[in-house]
Amino acid sequence: MSTNFINGEANTDYESLIAPLLYSQRPLANSTSQVAIVGAHVCPIESLDYEIAENDFLKQDWRSRGKMQIFQYVLMKWLLCFLIGLIVSLIGFFNNLAIENIAGMKFVVTSNMMMLNR
Repeated sequence: MSTNFINGEANTDYESLIAPLLYSQRPLANSTSQVAIVGAHVCPIESLDYEIAENDFLKQDWRSRGKMQIFQYVLMKWLLCFLIGLIVSLIGFFNNLAIENIAGMKFVVTSNMMMLNR
């Protein structure tokens, strides 16, 4: 094992592995329903469950669909994602255009006021 000298003390790698880097001021009781093991410590992690609900009814529904219905479902899903992206990008574009026009008008008004008060 290698030895690190910090502030005149000799620390081995083993000691640095088992000692926590930060001491928590909060209680160690888990207040969430999710628990994850991070490193060697159990850490409470709040999880948003985005997994597909898999049950017998859903599986039977997918099995009963034809290839055309599955293709339509996938196509509509991607079309919806594309439309959301298009709408957001148009909002950003017109927002930028409005800001540029307002800044131009402010510049013209300020220039005219300065020319009148020579």
